[in-house]
Amino acid sequence: MHFLLQDDSQQASFSWHDDASDIGHKGIHMTTVIVSLSIVPSCMRMWGFQPFVFQGVGAACAFAGAALHESVPRRTGSAKPVRKVALFFA
Repeated sequence: MHFLLQDDSQQASFSWHDDASDIGHKGIHMTTVIVSLSIVPSCMRMWGFQPFVFQGVGAACAFAGAALHESVPRRTGSAKPVRKVALFFA
């Protein structure tokens, strides 16, 4: 489980990656679930698909952990940070 705080620093915004390799489960089937904990909308995208918009608290996206995905950068100067929790199931 990872808790994410996405603010103007962009430190918790991710370029293209897959979670299976990042957390040492390469070759093992796993599922990633990302849940928004904020009312502020945010967005991510998976390779080959349209962006997914988290429209508020409880909005969630589940996908294969080996899928390439990235954060869609937030507009700079956003007033409120976005909080999310990422859950990894193997």
